Amino acid sequence: MKRLPLISITALALAAFLCYASFGHESADAYLFPQIIAGSLLGLCGLLVVREYFGNPDAAIQSIDMKSIIKLLPMLVLLAGYVYCIEWLGMYSSSAIALFLIAFIYHSADSIVKRFVSSLTVALLFTGFIYVIFSVLLRVQAPQGLFI
Repeated sequence: MKRLPLISITALALAAFLCYASFGHESADAYLFPQIIAGSLLGLCGLLVVREYFGNPDAAIQSIDMKSIIKLLPMLVLLAGYVYCIEWLGMYSSSAIALFLIAFIYHSADSIVKRFVSSLTVALLFTGFIYVIFSVLLRVQAPQGLFI
């Protein structure tokens, strides 16, 4: 085994926690969708751990170095801020801000104006898509804060 299976074990632990959180409620009907997602995620993460230990490692996948972690650091900070702000600002406004910042930071265009316009377009379109799916079609009550 050339790589440490740290990522797959961490993902399995997170999926197990999500399963525990979604199945630990009395009203099972209200948590059916999260239970399905968490159970599926747990199964897929279990397969990932099995593949990591017993499968043939893919030659295209390289070990994790510090440069890769530093590239992902802004994303991790933004995700932590997103989780913190979702109750305060609301799900859709927090999602729009987080998507805009992620797209702006990781966009490859040299022009600031092009990065800004394309990141704003992606954030607004995707947030609108999320709104239509969850609020209109599924009628899920999303966390609401200061804004929508």
